[in-house]
Amino acid sequence: MTRPDALSAFWRQYRHRQSGTGAGGVVYAIYVTSLAVLIYGGPAVRRLGSALHSPDVVTSLVEPATVTSLAGVLGAVLVASFTIGTTRGPAVMRPFVVHALVTSDIPRRRVFARPMLRATLAVIALSVLLAAVLLVPLADADAMSWGALGAGLVAAALYGLVLVVVWLAGQAATGIATWVVPTALVVAIGAGLAWPALGRLLPWTWAASTWPDGSSTAPLLPLAGLAVLAVAAVAAVPRLLGGLSGPPLIEQARRWEGATIAATTGDLTTAMGSFRATPSLGRRWRVVRGASFALAVVRADLAATLRMPLRALVAVLALGGGGWVLAAAPDAPGLLRWALACASSLLIFTGLGPLSDGLRHAVLAVTTPRLFGVSDDALVLSRAWAPLVGGAVVAGTCASAGAAARGDAWGPALAMTVLVVGILTVVRLDAAAKGFPPLWLTAPVVTPMGDMSVVGTVVWQIDAVLAAALVGTGALALWSGSTLGTVVLVLVVAVSLIQWRMRLRRL
Repeated sequence: MTRPDALSAFWRQYRHRQSGTGAGGVVYAIYVTSLAVLIYGGPAVRRLGSALHSPDVVTSLVEPATVTSLAGVLGAVLVASFTIGTTRGPAVMRPFVVHALVTSDIPRRRVFARPMLRATLAVIALSVLLAAVLLVPLADADAMSWGALGAGLVAAALYGLVLVVVWLAGQAATGIATWVVPTALVVAIGAGLAWPALGRLLPWTWAASTWPDGSSTAPLLPLAGLAVLAVAAVAAVPRLLGGLSGPPLIEQARRWEGATIAATTGDLTTAMGSFRATPSLGRRWRVVRGASFALAVVRADLAATLRMPLRALVAVLALGGGGWVLAAAPDAPGLLRWALACASSLLIFTGLGPLSDGLRHAVLAVTTPRLFGVSDDALVLSRAWAPLVGGAVVAGTCASAGAAARGDAWGPALAMTVLVVGILTVVRLDAAAKGFPPLWLTAPVVTPMGDMSVVGTVVWQIDAVLAAALVGTGALALWSGSTLGTVVLVLVVAVSLIQWRMRLRRL
């Protein structure tokens, strides 16, 4: 039997083993997703389109500085694609299938051709859809020609193709390449933003150059460069698929299956924790030393983050990007300023995650015999210094730099960013002591639309994320001089601290 026949025979036997339930499940998932997009996504897209039609928003979006910001965002997405690939790449199937096929003599470029094709189509479709949602209202408002709109959609498709290949490259990376490559990309992004002449040679700038900037010239040369890069990336796919290692593939498949099961049962904490990286540096570092317990704890928590270079890089990117966007939010027009405030707060909240591992460890230590000679409250609070200090330094520096680059005063931006970091640290403190969901959340809630008990469970799981978004809007309202912003921020801090004490006592 030839190799193509062997692979086809395997898939026939596997589908027969599933008794035909797989296709029905896929159709049902497509049906549910389509309904959710039409019911919830349609109004959101219409609201976004009407907001983009505002003259103030259109004027702000076609400024040349928007292209520079978009280039930085697209570069960060490229880094994120590689980073995600190190924990969950596009070439992932069920653990049994992966184990059965990677231990055979069938070439892996054939084994993983189907999942790679599905991932490619999904990413390209998402890229084009997102570009269309943003660009079609601008073309309708005569901020760009319809030909430029077509060029923007083509650039989105080409860049989406590059993102998929970079995602696959992250999955194929091993050793120090898993953090050296993202670090080099971050350095390239920073250099491109600092020196525009260098930035014009980078692919994320090519993709961003198709955004309307008020000029009448079509960016044909960057589009051609992006097309050549996409062709080269596609040519590298067979080699990358052939270089995938068996044990990491099986580990990723098992991790993804476990995370999927945990997420479908409502345990999002376990699902996210399954992707947490293991330490790869600093086994011989001497970090727990010094006369002060607080300084030793801060030093240990920061060193623990640096021992996982990829997580540390993600933290720096999220904190820096969040600080930069937060400083830019007050100058944005209309609804855009509130969207930027929420996005910046969520980015900072995400960046504080790798620095908050000590909080989770302290909560676990509360349930064991006392070992550190301090009270439970003092032990947990001492681990809050690392996210507070680290987040304030990184996010505050980037916020100050962003304000200075726009010609604004850097002091107010720094003060607002430090305030947001402090409040989000309190939210992280509360989230670390969350524990398991209470049983009363699982009680049936009968309504004409069915059992709505899942809504309470989902809200309980993402309460910290909702609080983080609320912090961003409250900070922007406070910046604008509204007393409502002060009330919102005080309520978030008060509720978080009260919940933290209650949750800690229940452990």
